[in-house]
Amino acid sequence: MGRKNTDAMEQVNVIFKECEAGWILFAVSVGLQSVKCRATHVWDPFPQMVVWLESIAADAQTCSFRMEEEGPEKEFMAFRCADGSIRLMIQDAIAHRVLLEAQVNARQCVSAFYKNLRSFAESPAYVPRQWEDQTESMIGPPAGEGTLSPKFSRTRVGSYGGCHLRDLASDKLESWLD
Repeated sequence: MGRKNTDAMEQVNVIFKECEAGWILFAVSVGLQSVKCRATHVWDPFPQMVVWLESIAADAQTCSFRMEEEGPEKEFMAFRCADGSIRLMIQDAIAHRVLLEAQVNARQCVSAFYKNLRSFAESPAYVPRQWEDQTESMIGPPAGEGTLSPKFSRTRVGSYGGCHLRDLASDKLESWLD
C-alpha cells in the first residue's frame, strides 16, 4: 500500500470575519462541516493557536489548545496519521461533543489558519482598538510644574486585553510554509 495522496483531501477554510468590542469572529470549515468561533480578548486564544500550529508543523503526534468563549469552550486537536496527514477535530470542550472532524493535509491546514490570521490582522476588518491592550507610555508633568518629578508611567487608554495581532508572527511557520 502506498501513501495516501494528501493533496486530494478536502480543504480547511478559516475565515476571520470581524473585530468588535473585544471579540473576533471566525469560522472553520472542511467540506460540509463548519464551526463558528468567537474569540474573546479576555482569554485571547491566538498566541496558543500559533503554538498549536507550530506543533503540527513539527510533526507532533497529538497536540491541542482550548479556546474559552466566555462560557462555551472549544478544543482544537490534531492527531498525526500514518500518511503524514492529520485528523483535525474541534469539539465542545465542556460537553465533549465533536463539532468538526476530518482528515486533512497538515501543511494546508496550518496555512489556512496561520495565513488567514495574518491576512486578517493586516486587513481593514481588524480594528486594533477593538481588540488589543492599548497601553501607552506617558511622561509626568515637566520639572518645575507641579509637585511631581518627571516620571514615566503607563496609562491604559483602551479597555481590551488581546495581543497585538499584527505582531503575532512565527518564524517557524513562515519558513515551514515556504
